[in-house]
Amino acid sequence: MVSKKDKKKQRRTGKVKASEQRLVMRDDDWNITKLSPTEVVEAIRSGDKIITRAAARMQTQNEATEIVYREKLYEAGIIDALLHFLSMCEGPFASVDLSINSNQRIFTPCHWVHLLNTMTKINLGKGRFNMQIVNNLGPLIKCMCDTKKRELFESKAQWYGSLDSFVRILGNVMQDADAGGVLLKIDGVFDMLLQCIFIKDCRLDIVKEMKQAEYELAPDFDDGGVLNKIAENAQTLILQMNHEHRGVRGVRSFTNDDGKYFKAMATTPIISSTTNGFCSTTPFVHLIAQKLKKNEKETRGFCLGTLMMLAQATKNEGTTDKEVIINVMNFALNSVGSFEDAMLITMTIFSILQPRTGVFTKVSDTRVAAAISSGLLELCIDFAVRYGEHTDPHPNTEDHMITNLWHLASSAHVTALHKRSFKAINGRRSSIQKALSDLVTGKNIYLPAGDQMDRSPVASTSENTFSIGWENKYPGRNARCSEIIQSVKAALFLSTTSCCQCLKTIRNSAVKRCSNCQRTYM
Repeated sequence: MVSKKDKKKQRRTGKVKASEQRLVMRDDDWNITKLSPTEVVEAIRSGDKIITRAAARMQTQNEATEIVYREKLYEAGIIDALLHFLSMCEGPFASVDLSINSNQRIFTPCHWVHLLNTMTKINLGKGRFNMQIVNNLGPLIKCMCDTKKRELFESKAQWYGSLDSFVRILGNVMQDADAGGVLLKIDGVFDMLLQCIFIKDCRLDIVKEMKQAEYELAPDFDDGGVLNKIAENAQTLILQMNHEHRGVRGVRSFTNDDGKYFKAMATTPIISSTTNGFCSTTPFVHLIAQKLKKNEKETRGFCLGTLMMLAQATKNEGTTDKEVIINVMNFALNSVGSFEDAMLITMTIFSILQPRTGVFTKVSDTRVAAAISSGLLELCIDFAVRYGEHTDPHPNTEDHMITNLWHLASSAHVTALHKRSFKAINGRRSSIQKALSDLVTGKNIYLPAGDQMDRSPVASTSENTFSIGWENKYPGRNARCSEIIQSVKAALFLSTTSCCQCLKTIRNSAVKRCSNCQRTYM
């Protein structure tokens, strides 16, 4: 044994024999750089618990000496040693052949997963190691992606203890584009990442078992916040993948491969389980929209951005539906407070209602009607009042937000005489009229200099009112605010049983044909 006096001398001088390093490891802040890389790898191969844990907790600052030391660890075969152990993860831990004495032997194999995470985290740019990891990670992926069995080395505790590091390994390896492309093609990886985003919300069985794993792994494991970290890491990784498929080509320049990627994401079934084991599945896109209800500051930007890209890339084909629109509208009406949130929500709703090219001939009556029924026109009035005079340090930011809001109001205007939108507007007529009445009496909307506020409850049937893209002739920084209100009034006026071709009022609601131009209505 090494005396306390010798330990102090060793720490002061830095001279420690390899055979004695493991005995002073805890006192030396987990520093293994005083051992040769070959000795470290051999100790890991033998199953030395202290050396394995020390290597897993290795510092990751990019200091020159540490970089050189890690390079030597790679060359000494540390990746081969870890992949060898993890290739046996489908069997019992007792079957793993370890040569070291039992009292010094590792007893929690999840530390091998932690160490692989450490080595991949500091291995960015080393493509040959990343491809080696991907090509030999099959058994670990199979075990970790099986969220029903949830066993690693036939132990649930080891599965839970490895889950956070496993998600981090996937993220580290995906920094290499080639390795990441191969990894995502492995069955179960993509679904697992999407599942992890909702692991705390949907998998109550996992939350319950995590408590038990805490006791079995103590003191090496603490479940406090670990599920939140797993969800955050998975969310960050999915966000990174989303932007890779979006690129710098612009919001309407998605390729067919991008569309397939986002459609696969939207339709992936996410498992929801209760504590008693009852399971159900819900499409990813529905859960993302439902997650907005919680109004979590950490996730709302991710949810809105993901929904926006899903709608744009897939053109809403089999992805965003009425349920998604209702959830997004509820969030917009009840939870949006800042200008930044308002700007993002208007972009998201616009993408869902007009995902193809943004021209009004592509507007879907079904989608717009669902939005109107959930309060789209009241939202347009509210946002115009709250953010019409907003000043933002970023150039053109305000113009983008108000322009998107104008598009939303114009969507309702264009579809006002279509079957579903017509019914939706009439269903919310009193609410819309109240919002317009409050606007007139409150005198709190910003209008450009020289403009005159139209105080009528509905818009007049003038040429300017009913032309798409009505041009405000008055000068001002935010002229489209008045256009937004005019579009809302026009939609409300047209829904009073008017002919969309000649704008003549159909006084008898039972009449199915306009008496002026003979246009037939369904």
